[in-house]
Amino acid sequence: MPFPPSSGLVPPGPGAPVPYTCTVCGHNFTHKKPLIPLPVKCPKCGSGKCISAARW
Repeated sequence: MPFPPSSGLVPPGPGAPVPYTCTVCGHNFTHKKPLIPLPVKCPKCGSGKCISAARW
């Protein structure tokens, strides 16, 4: 069975800016995607509970 057609979306590579939202204070910011998946800290409150709005 052939693969389904691609949607054209390409996940960001290392060093590409990715949007994040802090779940504690609600601050929206961008952070460069690291080579190794590490927790991202909010630049405003310092919390490590940040999620990426983009789902790859």
